[in-house]
Amino acid sequence: MPNEPGSTYHKRLAWLALILGTYKIVVFITGVNVAVLLNRVVFSGGNIIIFLIGQIWIFIDSVLNLIGPLLFF
Repeated sequence: MPNEPGSTYHKRLAWLALILGTYKIVVFITGVNVAVLLNRVVFSGGNIIIFLIGQIWIFIDSVLNLIGPLLFF
């Protein structure tokens, strides 16, 4: 069954939470403002694909501001 303890799904979910939490903690420690940095890159290029990817990344980063450190633990 896919939802048994120790299944591959749970291991992948745990690794994803650890990676996202670590990313956000590193961003907090370094003091990088990801939204400002990405806005500079996105609006200087003029490419619609880069714009969409950048906006999605900014949204995910803003959500991780709230839950990122909790995912680390």
